[in-house]
Amino acid sequence: MDSRLRLVVIASALVVLSLAPAPADAEVVKCQSTYVKQLLKLKKKFVQLQNRCIDRENLGVVAGPCPDPLTAAKILDAEGKVRDKIAAECALADAAALGFPGSCNLGAASDGAPSR
Repeated sequence: MDSRLRLVVIASALVVLSLAPAPADAEVVKCQSTYVKQLLKLKKKFVQLQNRCIDRENLGVVAGPCPDPLTAAKILDAEGKVRDKIAAECALADAAALGFPGSCNLGAASDGAPSR
């Protein structure tokens, strides 16, 4: 998935999350909190890894384009950890009640229209 698209998906999820009223159930509230914290953690890690890759590309250490295979593997590892943490704290029904997909897929359902 294109890195810009991934950032847009994460930002969109955060916006939707902040606009959606959460049910008063304690489990759902904890799920919402976990989702927000983990998505922010993922975004921070993604930007950090992407910046390192771009710096290494500018220095000629990697041929590019970013993310290179090493950076992509680290991003996938971070995504896996976030999915595991969310799955440990949230039931799929709670996630669906908050407007998140009923799966651990953190990406978009489709690639959508190409950017110009």
